[in-house]
Amino acid sequence: MADRLRGNHDPYISSQQTVRLKRRARPSQASGEALPLPAEVEEELRFARGVYATTALLTRVLDPELTLKSLLEKALAAIDHDRGTISVFFGHEARIVTVCGYTPEQTAALQGFRLSTSGRSIQESMTNRMPIIVPDTRTQPDWVFAPGLEWLRSHLSVPIVAHDLVIGHLGIDSDQPKAFSAKYVERLRVFADFAAVTLENSQLYDELMRDAVENQSLHRATAFLFKVNLFTADNLLEVGEEIVRAVVVEFGAVDCGLMLLDAETGHLTRLARAGEFQVQANQSLHINGHGLVPRALRTGDMVYAPDVTSDTHYAPNNPLTRCELVVPLRTAKGVIGVLDLQSADVDAFNDSDRRLLTAFAERVAVVIENIILYNQVREHADNLERRVAQRTRELNRALERERELSDLKSRFIARVSHEFRTPLAVMNTASDLLMNYGDRMNDDQRTEKLTRIRNEVNSLTLMLDDILTISVNGDDGKATFRPDMFDLKHLAGEAVRSLRGGAGADHDLHYEYSGQAYLYADPIWIRRIIQNLLSNAVKYSEPGSPIFLVINCTEHETVIRVQDQGIGIPEMDQPHLFDVFHRAVNVDNVSGTGLGLAIVRQGVELHGGEITYSTKLGTGTTFVITLPHKSTR
Repeated sequence: MADRLRGNHDPYISSQQTVRLKRRARPSQASGEALPLPAEVEEELRFARGVYATTALLTRVLDPELTLKSLLEKALAAIDHDRGTISVFFGHEARIVTVCGYTPEQTAALQGFRLSTSGRSIQESMTNRMPIIVPDTRTQPDWVFAPGLEWLRSHLSVPIVAHDLVIGHLGIDSDQPKAFSAKYVERLRVFADFAAVTLENSQLYDELMRDAVENQSLHRATAFLFKVNLFTADNLLEVGEEIVRAVVVEFGAVDCGLMLLDAETGHLTRLARAGEFQVQANQSLHINGHGLVPRALRTGDMVYAPDVTSDTHYAPNNPLTRCELVVPLRTAKGVIGVLDLQSADVDAFNDSDRRLLTAFAERVAVVIENIILYNQVREHADNLERRVAQRTRELNRALERERELSDLKSRFIARVSHEFRTPLAVMNTASDLLMNYGDRMNDDQRTEKLTRIRNEVNSLTLMLDDILTISVNGDDGKATFRPDMFDLKHLAGEAVRSLRGGAGADHDLHYEYSGQAYLYADPIWIRRIIQNLLSNAVKYSEPGSPIFLVINCTEHETVIRVQDQGIGIPEMDQPHLFDVFHRAVNVDNVSGTGLGLAIVRQGVELHGGEITYSTKLGTGTTFVITLPHKSTR
């Protein structure tokens, strides 16, 4: 026993050493008085006496409670301290079974105090057999005070080890911070070994061993839960597979499934399953359905069927299943799922298994809840980031568009100013000639000047109409649309005649009309469409070249086609052909505002129609407009 207790340290002092220490205290021959012993020698002597007395105690006292009480008193005396405790592990909590040096009230508080063995300090001590040293309880994050002991400032405890398992701790306390140095550790280890012997021989040994084994099993099963990256994991399926594998490894021949509850629908999702048994259930599960799993979800309690053949709540899903255990995963917000364990053996899970699985499920539930919350937070952050990025792109596009519009408007103002000066100058010149030399002109000359003034007025009128159309419709984005029955054949003919007498006088204009004359549409917008298409055909084709306006009005639709043999439209300008203020790169020497085709497109869209074109540089362009007929009612 001495060899087992010593381990790697040898704190004992032999009887010969004790005699030599005593000889130092003999009276001096010169004075007859005892020489004082050095403090360190006195300390070693006190420790040796404590060890000797404790060894004798183990051989003559059989009552385990008295033995532990006396052992603690002698340990405290040996290290010259007055407060200490012995705690042992019961299940998944540490209980103080022996107290020394405290008031009756403090003793009662300590003996009623329960501390979870899942704490980091206790877990590390159980794993590494290292002492727990707390220099200052007020700066220890995970320190928990027993009621009425808030004055306690420092603590030291060493593990009590039996059969290579940590079954408890022997500890000392102080009301002063940093009261314990390293020398106390080795001395307390000796008495901790004595305490282990006492507990081994006591009637509590079986229970302690069982709880220690359960703690070891729980620690092994939950070891993966303490991985640093687990609580930031985003793959719930991967974590679920880790959980079921841990249960299967710890319990051997068992099938374990992890199911999560959808609180909104009440349906269960089969997240992961592991084990050689590999139960495969095909039916969908609902919280209000029949079976052990729904029952555990509804009650929030563990459900155990030692023999499923005699349990009326069991819902058959595999003929090999003889035993089923369902453990709910509980959180502060309620049950979020279950661990479903099935076995081909009857009564495969004993009391210890069920206790261990309950503790395991508590830890698993916290991990799963954290992952779900983490995923929700990350999804929200991702959505927010995407929305911010999308909004930023939209703002950038809007800013770029605003810059383009500003540039286009500046160019438009300059172009319009020029477009207005030209006809005004022509009219001014013609009117001056009439005023100053009209009496010298013949009738034909005066008529020619007046005709020129009229044509320029018509040109200005058309230009102002286009500008007003874009300006008014751009304010609120809504264009005025007033359809009515009118004579399309006559309207188109007037547009051709007006152009022949003005800007198109030098071109060969051809007008063809077929089908019914009347059309239900907006006559103002139809006039704008025809005038702008014809005006562009005249501008961008050589004098004397032919221009065709062909209209076919059938029962169901009207098709308007305008064809010229002009300069054509470059390919690079075609994507922006109908944009406001846009002009092709090959029309710099031709007057225009860049509004005509934008107005044409708007008018076609108001009628629910379609506009297409074909073009070739140096050959000409053809625009085809198709307008479906709408009911007059």
